[in-house]
Amino acid sequence: MYGAEKPFKKTMAKVECQVVLADGRSFDGHFFAGAQQRLSDVLNDQRPFLPFATSAGETLLIAKAAIATVTPQESAADDKPAAYRGENPYLLLAVDPKADLATIKRAYHDRIREHHPDRLNGFGLPQEYVDLANQKLSAINKAYKAIVAERQHEPETAY
Repeated sequence: MYGAEKPFKKTMAKVECQVVLADGRSFDGHFFAGAQQRLSDVLNDQRPFLPFATSAGETLLIAKAAIATVTPQESAADDKPAAYRGENPYLLLAVDPKADLATIKRAYHDRIREHHPDRLNGFGLPQEYVDLANQKLSAINKAYKAIVAERQHEPETAY
């Protein structure tokens, strides 16, 4: 029913930037970020090294401790996919339609954590952002309920 649109694919966005290291060397290129991540999320995660693809085509592993500055750049081609605004619950939760219920539940909780309005209140964002988060939260809840209801009505396929 819902899985016919397109196969599930985990996307990574390229975040174009200029990196200046503590020793003065400078590189233009991009970091890779998950579809729901910002550059600040990548720079503040727990990894000590980050993969960085230079404009010349080299891939470097840069130690976070060696980074002096990172300046985001305008990308010539927007590689980041647009946010999904359709009704497919699997795409809203970013899960494969063939995933088991435990995986779907984990993805549901991840999406709730990312978009929960209380989290935005903690950042001190304006009310329109909180309203938008409430709308997104409602869509996520609806998607999860639709998948669970669909799975409860499917016949068992145990062999």
